[in-house]
Amino acid sequence: MLATVTRTQLAAKSTRRTVTAGACTTRRPTQSSHRRAQATITVRYAPRRRIITAPRVSVPTSVSVNNNIRVVESGLPKQNNGQIRIPRKLVRPAVRGIRREALLSVDSSLADVPLPYIRDALKVHGSQMLTAIGNTRADLPTHRTSSLPKTITVSSTSTEDSFRPTHMLAIHSNSPSSGQRSQVTFYPAHGAVLAATCSSLPNLPSTPSSSSSFILPVVPLSLPSPSAFPALQHYLYTSDTRSLLASLLSPVTASSSNSTPALLRSLGAINGVWRNACALGVSDDGLWNALDAAWETVLCALEGVKP
Repeated sequence: MLATVTRTQLAAKSTRRTVTAGACTTRRPTQSSHRRAQATITVRYAPRRRIITAPRVSVPTSVSVNNNIRVVESGLPKQNNGQIRIPRKLVRPAVRGIRREALLSVDSSLADVPLPYIRDALKVHGSQMLTAIGNTRADLPTHRTSSLPKTITVSSTSTEDSFRPTHMLAIHSNSPSSGQRSQVTFYPAHGAVLAATCSSLPNLPSTPSSSSSFILPVVPLSLPSPSAFPALQHYLYTSDTRSLLASLLSPVTASSSNSTPALLRSLGAINGVWRNACALGVSDDGLWNALDAAWETVLCALEGVKP
């Protein structure tokens, strides 16, 4: 599948989009505005709608996870009284280069293919791969289990075998509540997309040959914000900054919900995508620029909200 995707003649070059920060006018922060940005605010996060839904199973918090993935920066620092201090800017992590070994683990034929060519080809076919993910149905456990399965049998209604997912991600929190089972959400994914964009991933397991009903290896991933993963996954497939900004800034653009709680929920969503990207070591300047712009836009909106 990967060789087919990466060696396809590119029908069109991907265009670079300029990231804009909505209607916010960026300005040098004055002492008073800086003080407002650092003020403590009580946060009540509301649940956010997922872009991609998937069934859940419960596993113990002791389940084996990928210990190579670490959170580079913590989230919004909380205080004992339940308040948080909002940083003026999100710290951009130092991301190492994409590992060629990780690419070879998903397809050995990519050995001599330049990384920019691989990423451009994957970007061209990103929407088709997302469609294939949506057409994938998994045979998941219907009861609670003490451990994650090694593989999962799935079926697909996609007509293009080359776009079928190659792995099943088992996403769960890296900081579950004490004494509670971790909620695990399964996401079909393509190993080539992950290996070409996420520098902190280890080598992925190989995928058996495909058929109408095929088996995907399960890849456990412990992330700081599991609920924010769908937005990040969508971007990794499409590099569509406009779509990402629209999903993160919806409370800002909707004047009826342009209130402090709604804006803080938007900050929480941005922070969740940022923390996951830090943990995975995403190597994509467009993503980091979009997150910077979204963060600045919401802070500007917060400064304009009457107390």
